[in-house]
Amino acid sequence: MINIRKTQKTNLKRPGDSKVSKKLYVLCLISVCGLLSIYLMMQPPPQYGTLTVEVYVEGYLVESWGLGAAEVRLWHDGSLWRVQNTTNSKVLFENLPYGAYTVEVWWISQTNSTQISLDHEDMVLEVHLALPETGALLRAPFTPPIIHSFTLSEGKMNRTESCSITANITDAGESPLELDVDLRLFLPNGSLRIVAMEYNILEGLWQYNFTTTPTTLKGSWLLQVNVSDGTNRTISENQTRLIINNPPQIVSWTCPAEVVIPGVFVVNVTVFDVEGIATVRINCSSQEYNLTAAPYSAIFETTTFDEGEYRVYITITDSDGEEVTESFTIRVRFPENAPSSLWLIFLIIILGVIGGAWFAIRIINRRFQKLTEPTQKEKIQASIMKIKNRIKEVLKRRKSLEEESDKKSRP
Repeated sequence: MINIRKTQKTNLKRPGDSKVSKKLYVLCLISVCGLLSIYLMMQPPPQYGTLTVEVYVEGYLVESWGLGAAEVRLWHDGSLWRVQNTTNSKVLFENLPYGAYTVEVWWISQTNSTQISLDHEDMVLEVHLALPETGALLRAPFTPPIIHSFTLSEGKMNRTESCSITANITDAGESPLELDVDLRLFLPNGSLRIVAMEYNILEGLWQYNFTTTPTTLKGSWLLQVNVSDGTNRTISENQTRLIINNPPQIVSWTCPAEVVIPGVFVVNVTVFDVEGIATVRINCSSQEYNLTAAPYSAIFETTTFDEGEYRVYITITDSDGEEVTESFTIRVRFPENAPSSLWLIFLIIILGVIGGAWFAIRIINRRFQKLTEPTQKEKIQASIMKIKNRIKEVLKRRKSLEEESDKKSRP
């Protein structure tokens, strides 16, 4: 049998070779990091600025013409960086690195391209455009819009309800004006609430859905619509909106339709009110419960009831003092085939008389037995007499036998 062994080739290394190579790598890495740090420290820090673009048409801000907002495009190094529409004819570009940019402005059929160099923190660029040729009748700037009507779909509403507010708005020259509309609400306590403004509302019918909440104050509210074209504002005639309380609701109740005497029955009530429940009153006959917190449950005893029908009343009072009452009928009766109380009393009396008579007879019988029973002395004397009589009989019998014996012994 031949054994084959695998031998490993021995690598011959000089002492210290591996240590020298590792140190060389570490020194190279430290040198590269040091040179890179020196290079970065010599570079100037990046600088950023803000560019504001204002768009004018024939000397007026573009928004004042009411023909829509302008679009501003910002190019840098041949790439489109940002696109933004004007708000009040101004566009703000923040955190732009210093350098060369191209600003393009588009408005209807007009365009303008401007080269700028951003070299300080805040720069303002004014872009001027010409009025386009159009067949539409353009309004003059600073002409206020007109509110022809302002209506509400409802004159009064509960809390958590809503109504539609409609305003018919136009502008001089019937141009395609875009408006900014807000709604002012004057509360019954005198405070003012302004609904968030809506932008770019096309002229014509403007609608807003006014919705109340459970915390809405009751009373008469005053509503106003405000329309703005950027430079002028018109306030319509006031409209009155009456906010009234939500009545409480009895959602459900549970109770047996029929109960027996004696016994109990339970009434469970589920109620709801957006303003909050103050009390729940449950009463039937002379029994009444006033509950101030859930669960609203009442237990009635029928021991005080007569047989017949009774009404159970449920009255809810909310935190505003408004009440709602509902009722239902429950039947109270005696158990079937059960004797009335009169028969029960009569039966108890008869059983009592029979038991009393039996007890009296036993007592009399014991008394009579005691009276007729002889005393101990009499019992002893009677025993002695029995013994004496027995002795006499024995003696008499003996004498009789002796006489018969004498007669037989004689010849």
